[in-house]
Amino acid sequence: MAGSGYGIALMARASLLLLISMQVVQAGSMWAKVEMAPPDPILGVAVEYNKDPSPKKVNLGIGAYRDDNGKPLVLKCVREAEKKIANDENMNKEYLPIQGLESFLSQTSKIIFGEESPVIKEQRVAVVQSLSGTGALRLAAEFIAMYYPSATAYIRNVGGGVRMDLNK
Repeated sequence: MAGSGYGIALMARASLLLLISMQVVQAGSMWAKVEMAPPDPILGVAVEYNKDPSPKKVNLGIGAYRDDNGKPLVLKCVREAEKKIANDENMNKEYLPIQGLESFLSQTSKIIFGEESPVIKEQRVAVVQSLSGTGALRLAAEFIAMYYPSATAYIRNVGGGVRMDLNK
């Protein structure tokens, strides 16, 4: 994204926001005690990638497919799926129920456990849909804290600077 108009505009906005934030903090506002979050090491990989002049470099940090010019590559199957969704007048475009899209949840459970699994056949699987991996972990942590407060959870430290502390 570096070098694109969008990327430059995004960086300019982020810089402006940081500058405004620093001025507000320096002015002694109610935000003065809020600490700056540490930089996200995953995004730091992208910064280092952009600095590397090697024409043979490969960006393995962000998890997006790229074309030969380093631009995000949207797979043909994804474009086709987007078209089907956009053009399907029968598809419900309303907000999903709080637990998520039932057909998605059902199929996901079958893929994870296997269609013939006893937990599927006996309907012992509870599933919810979330926006992201971090969101999913937060939902799980809230559920465990609410219903099993003495449970022990083992959470891998992925080192992400912007990841929330799930122990709170």
